Amino acid sequence: MKKNVLILAACLMAFALNAQDKPFYRTDVHQFNPLHTQAPKVGHNTMLASISASDHWEGQEFSFDNHHHLVAVHDWELNSYDVIDSIFYDNDGNIERVSGWQLLNGTRRNVYYVQFTYDQNHNRTSRTNYNWYDNQWTLGGVYNYTYNDNNQIVLTTLTMAGMNYQRIEYTYKNGLLDTEMWFDFDGAGLSASTKITYEYEGNNLVCKRDSSMNQNGQWAYQGYYTYTYDEYNNVIEYHYYDYTSQETERSIYRYDYTLPLNECLIPWHPEMGTRPATYNNTHAMASEEWYMVDVDHVLQYVCDFIYNYEDSPLGIKAPASAPLSLNPNPSTSNITIAGLPQQPSTLQVLDITGRQVMSTTVSAEVATVDVSALPSGCYVVRVINNGELRTAKLVKE
Repeated sequence: MKKNVLILAACLMAFALNAQDKPFYRTDVHQFNPLHTQAPKVGHNTMLASISASDHWEGQEFSFDNHHHLVAVHDWELNSYDVIDSIFYDNDGNIERVSGWQLLNGTRRNVYYVQFTYDQNHNRTSRTNYNWYDNQWTLGGVYNYTYNDNNQIVLTTLTMAGMNYQRIEYTYKNGLLDTEMWFDFDGAGLSASTKITYEYEGNNLVCKRDSSMNQNGQWAYQGYYTYTYDEYNNVIEYHYYDYTSQETERSIYRYDYTLPLNECLIPWHPEMGTRPATYNNTHAMASEEWYMVDVDHVLQYVCDFIYNYEDSPLGIKAPASAPLSLNPNPSTSNITIAGLPQQPSTLQVLDITGRQVMSTTVSAEVATVDVSALPSGCYVVRVINNGELRTAKLVKE
């Protein structure tokens, strides 16, 4: 997801209204930077169901099948685009195809697809992109990947229309990624364009990433990224500084320390980008506080990204009857909850971190609950009775 800075929102909104019915083409990207590649975590009790911006500008929703496979990602941005990625797997559980379906003029259409191949060690060996353009499928770029004996990527190549457009060479030191050297097409051939170097701290965690660009044969410093971790190896801060050492972007991450990440089903596919941000984390992320510079080069708070978790149907029985129904929702005071079990049950209200903020006993299929004391925000209302789970999302105004 790419988010717009609030200071520019009015201008971008006007542009988006004119562009919302145009196809959302998938560009040629690769996701092998170790800070931006998340291996899917397989869990049985909890799953990451969605990520939503606190300003309601954008969000993602995730769907899984009963084999722990992510099968769909609904990615939307207000008045800009609405895309659902459908994910398909081969017999070995590798993602072999991602198809993008966009809502255009009231009809959802397949506007791009990406195919992947793998070697016997399940390393991705190619990525091929197709876009629906001028009423036909048009081939984009083809990435090919090469690995060393330790299954670490050492080479990425990009070809388009039979021409070499990009080459990335990866070198390692003591088993850790040390340097990325990028070569890009300059009109005549491939020439060195970007150099990225990595620094690590005691636990082999990346603490700094420097970037330089080749300008007329000289390496010009572009900026650097820094990463800070807590005692559990969860990344808690990310900062980017440009070539003047001015901070232009910042993220502050918060966690639910009661939820180990290895017990949580985390969505991921190669085209998703940088969220969800798992990095080397050991706990489930609760929220991300995001800052960007405005047009006056002043770092400004933009929004929080809220990570919304639900009980996984793989770890608890599915509802035997209708799910919970809340009315009104959003609410400022009393809510009427329908779909409750007939037997006495405990009804819990959880905040975005999974912390219980309210609990009461209900004994009828319909009950009225006062939520006026809750702060404004998003919550999960849930009832578990005899292993049967019923949940609903609540917005408190």
